[in-house]
Amino acid sequence: LLLQYRSGGVTPGDRYLWLLDENGRPRAWRMWVSIIPIGGLEASWEGWTRLSTGALVATRHQMGPKRMELRDVAGAETLAALVPGADPFAALTR
Repeated sequence: LLLQYRSGGVTPGDRYLWLLDENGRPRAWRMWVSIIPIGGLEASWEGWTRLSTGALVATRHQMGPKRMELRDVAGAETLAALVPGADPFAALTR
């Protein structure tokens, strides 16, 4: 699946090629983006975990020599259930 963003955001024209595994789940994507001068750079999607909400999340990503790992990933039906207290995004809607 090749996606190209023609407008919106900060980088219109960026393209992402999603590479899927045998189950139809993303295993990696290749990107051609204006902020990275290397065309076709690939980033993996690994370490899939299922959250309590049922959502699947890839917790490890490898992009060239750089590796990113997500820890303590959580999900909830609402933001209030996940993050007690004031809505951290409320200021964005004002």
